[in-house]
Amino acid sequence: MSDRTRRGHTILSSRVTSSKETDVLRSKLLHVFNGLPVPLRKRSCLEIKAILDRGRAFPLLTQEYSLSSLDESDRQLGGPFVKAVTNELHALTLLYDVCEYKEYHPLASYSPVSLEDIFRWLDFLHPMNGRLLPTPTTSDYIEILVKVELLLEYLFRSPNDVLVDYLCDNTHSMRMIIDLWLHYHCYVSPKSRYAQVLAFGLSRAASLLHQDLGRVTGGQEVFAEQLLALEAHSRRRVLRCLAMHSRFLQQLRNLEFRYEKIWKMYFVFVSDVLHLTKFHAVIAPKAFVDAFNSGLLHITRFPEKQGMNDGASIAFGALRSLFHVINLRRLIARGMFPVLVKCERTWSRGLTLEGHGCDMTFGDQLSFRLVAVSVLRAFHARHSDLLQPVVRDTFIEDRFKGLLGVYRTIWPQYLHLRETQSWKWNIPCANRSESAQHEPNVRACAQCGRVFYCSKRCQREHWREKHREECTRSYGIWGYRGQLTLEDAVFCIMLAQYSLRRDRNQIKQELTERMSEWKAESSSE
Repeated sequence: MSDRTRRGHTILSSRVTSSKETDVLRSKLLHVFNGLPVPLRKRSCLEIKAILDRGRAFPLLTQEYSLSSLDESDRQLGGPFVKAVTNELHALTLLYDVCEYKEYHPLASYSPVSLEDIFRWLDFLHPMNGRLLPTPTTSDYIEILVKVELLLEYLFRSPNDVLVDYLCDNTHSMRMIIDLWLHYHCYVSPKSRYAQVLAFGLSRAASLLHQDLGRVTGGQEVFAEQLLALEAHSRRRVLRCLAMHSRFLQQLRNLEFRYEKIWKMYFVFVSDVLHLTKFHAVIAPKAFVDAFNSGLLHITRFPEKQGMNDGASIAFGALRSLFHVINLRRLIARGMFPVLVKCERTWSRGLTLEGHGCDMTFGDQLSFRLVAVSVLRAFHARHSDLLQPVVRDTFIEDRFKGLLGVYRTIWPQYLHLRETQSWKWNIPCANRSESAQHEPNVRACAQCGRVFYCSKRCQREHWREKHREECTRSYGIWGYRGQLTLEDAVFCIMLAQYSLRRDRNQIKQELTERMSEWKAESSSE
């Protein structure tokens, strides 16, 4: 920067930071929110209007500064220049808010600062960008974030779609908003007196952004892209951030201010993220599972709060997106079932999968997945005491009758089928060539699981002849895209065969009765 430019910048910066217009405007606006009598509001509105008409209320926000030209002193946290920026943003927020009073409706026609200018200065202040320098007296962003959160709250309350349209066209600005929510645990200490306010406000801003984008074609995809871009496009890293949110909330001290709303919003957002298309079939890290479990256990300490009940229901609904067999094994191994029991005991009316069109209980969902042998073994390893309990817990027996019934039925069948080999003879070899030399074994195509062979030789012959063109290997075993292992598929076949043999007389009787009914109906016509 040349001496001339530096001198001009210093003079301009000095004029901005020493201007009284912004301070006067803030003072008058705060006076309204501090209980200004209604009869005096009309005069107050005229005074504020006069300040705005002079055009000097936001001298800094409306200036065309080059951020790279700022001195180090201008970038200091708690310095006069940074304070001037945050004060003007705060005054702008107060101006927006005061317009909701009918006496101040005339001020709504003023747009003193454009969205481009607002987000240009948010980019300067944002901790993600690291533009500001800590000082011996100020090293955190608390004061800045409090004012930014208030501004975002108003912007998303605005009834028009101007903000959403702007963010869709300026994805960097959208990413800054998402980052404030995703990484607030990095910017704020849970012991700070503003921790509760910021956790709620920044989460609410991101939630409103997600909702608004849901009304725009392709908006959800844009949200997911910007979310992933913040964590090197790693879904697991995003889930680790959500795990840190759970730990952050458990350390909050103020258990009264919006505490249940914060937890409910947390689980709602976890559910929304897991239901994003780009998070389909994600393998959740252990840190996320542990934090999720501990968060659910934590909110059971507040059984009298209805919001906690709702949050737990939403949480178990979110788990529907984690029914990949690896996730299920991990959830079971890390103690999800005892957490479910604890939540059910706390809120006796029961928990349902809320939020995404399903009213089936989590226990029912889990019972259906026990036909996957890897899930069955994981459940048995953690809860073998439920197979033949010495003392039965009447609550568990009654509430989870379906789950326990499936477990106690399938586990003995699994042990039996693992020991016997007779089931193998009922699976025909897919190699039907006349020259095939069959063997008394069974092996499946490890890519798709749809065809079986009696030997490696038959598998090689059938692959060369036909199957390499028909194999649906890109879709995984049985087309479940990795959510089912080959061992799980084989066990399902074994169970089906076992059930057919066990119930063959009943099946035969029902088929005979239906055939007789069909013949009777045909003859009557």
